[in-house]
Amino acid sequence: MTTTDMRDPADYGRSNTQRRARGQAHPHAVYSNAQVALAKRLLEDAPRVTVLARGTLRDISKRTGIARSALLHIHYGTSWSHIEPATTEGGGRNSLTLGRKSSEGRAV
Repeated sequence: MTTTDMRDPADYGRSNTQRRARGQAHPHAVYSNAQVALAKRLLEDAPRVTVLARGTLRDISKRTGIARSALLHIHYGTSWSHIEPATTEGGGRNSLTLGRKSSEGRAV
């Protein structure tokens, strides 16, 4: 080992992605894992002809709070690729929520 190579020997052979925090564990994360999982499920279930139907990204963005540009990155797998889509518990597309409550106590 030379004086210019000051890396920890335990890190040899590892790439930066193996040491970097991912998802909501990253200190600069804007979205939670639950938000992204829900967005992935909605993107999978979205109506499409050859591409996503018009207005789909806008609707999913309003429902999840994730920006449309970020949704495209999630859809193409360039970000948040380690998160699996949300599962539908209780069946149907309408049962997907982020667990937030409205003022009436219902899930939003």
